[in-house]
Amino acid sequence: MGWECVEHPPYSPDISSSDYYLFRSLKHWLRGKKFRTIEEIRQSLTEFFESKTRKWYRRGIYQLEDQWQKVIENNGEYFDY
Repeated sequence: MGWECVEHPPYSPDISSSDYYLFRSLKHWLRGKKFRTIEEIRQSLTEFFESKTRKWYRRGIYQLEDQWQKVIENNGEYFDY
């Protein structure tokens, strides 16, 4: 793809696709919900993941390049997305 390898810290919420895309969306899904049992939690999580299309997951992966570019432009400093 013509990408250059860039060193980065072992953990950074700016460039972790699960943090800026998946978990942010999951956080919105879970907002305001209350669960009484583990099974209710499992059911809600299953509904969340099944509601997402391949296109949704693919978009999150491709947005990673844009996130890395922001990290580079901010000299590795944290930024709000």
